[in-house]
Amino acid sequence: MTTPERVSFDSGQTKPHRPRSAVGMRAGWGLADQMVSSLTNAGLSIMIARAVDADSFGAFGVAFAVFSFTLGASRAIVSDPLVIRYSSADAGALRAAVSRATGLVLVFGAAVGAAVFAASTALGGTVAVSLRALALVLPGLLLQDSWRYAFLARGRPRAALVNDLVWGVTQFALIGLLVTARAQTVSLLVLAWGGAGLAGAAFGLAQAKVLPRPGRALAWLREHRDLAPLLVLEYTITLGVFNAALFMIGVLSGLSDVGAIRAAQVLLGPIQVLFLGAAAITVPEFSRRTDRNSAVLTRDAAVVSGVLACAATAWLLVLLLLPDSVGIAVLGDSWPGARRTLPYVGLMLISIGSNAGPYLMLRALGAGRRVLQASALQAPLTLVFGVTGAVVASAPGAAAGFAVAHWFGTGLWWISLRIQLRIHSGDSTPS
Repeated sequence: MTTPERVSFDSGQTKPHRPRSAVGMRAGWGLADQMVSSLTNAGLSIMIARAVDADSFGAFGVAFAVFSFTLGASRAIVSDPLVIRYSSADAGALRAAVSRATGLVLVFGAAVGAAVFAASTALGGTVAVSLRALALVLPGLLLQDSWRYAFLARGRPRAALVNDLVWGVTQFALIGLLVTARAQTVSLLVLAWGGAGLAGAAFGLAQAKVLPRPGRALAWLREHRDLAPLLVLEYTITLGVFNAALFMIGVLSGLSDVGAIRAAQVLLGPIQVLFLGAAAITVPEFSRRTDRNSAVLTRDAAVVSGVLACAATAWLLVLLLLPDSVGIAVLGDSWPGARRTLPYVGLMLISIGSNAGPYLMLRALGAGRRVLQASALQAPLTLVFGVTGAVVASAPGAAAGFAVAHWFGTGLWWISLRIQLRIHSGDSTPS
């Protein structure tokens, strides 16, 4: 068995300023952890798709969609405030915060699980069965993810990587046993996935040596009532508007156009993994540097944006040079649509990289209201430009509309950061 990566919440204090080599090491471990997490999710979908029929896989997809939304809400309520407000705290304060935070995760997971189980009674067939199985394992899945963020807040991304590896290996082993025993019903597959998450959660207890305190869940909510609701609302707006735009495009322009956009996103998947990894490691690093002056914080944000935008540009150029034979081998019949849409989806991703720096810096500063305002202003542009583009020029038009909306948003994020840094440095007062 793998020896737990010791986080040592009790030892010493987190130092706000580390050598660049240490920051680089943490960034490398953080990116590796995100790669493992993303590959594990992709591998899970592939294994289950091969193990069950189309209807059962669809039922699993519904359960996974419910989990994904719940996970995003859990991060907004618990994990993000933990990283934002405790990454530079001393070890004792961080340990106490992790105990309260993970306690709330268990309460939240149990409450949502109960609601999902109750809702499943109104449904029938494999969807209901998969949702009931999800309801049973949801607390463990959320707790495993919360340990990742606790380790990132402590500056120990390698511990997060080890935990994800334990979860991934256990997950594939359990699913493999079910397939070998020809017992791969969708309910058992969901239970195996969630059971592996519970194993990762238990391993996190051994790593962190911190016990969750569900009795302190309300205390956490009171402490962060100024930030958590704003982060939840921002997450809901961002996710909801984009999905609403895709739904409207499917109705007005056809499902093939939605498929073309999704196919192009699949090709850009490695860059999206890079973005997720950068976000996971950058927010705690930025949070440890918020005592720096505005010029330094602006420079840090610009460096992150520049690196991510350049990476997205380079990957897009590689994809545009792919011969059709390679594209067909990867995407099959979806390749022609993806090829037409790819340049515009790529431009959208470059713009997301360009605004990543100010977006992540605003989160690190705890400027939840500013983040929500910027997201709320960009959301209508995404909906209007994307749907209008689809009506005018099908999938390429929709993708171009999304790109235009995000490039408008890039300017908005940088302006928002500039205003917030003036407030942060005391040069002006909030309006």
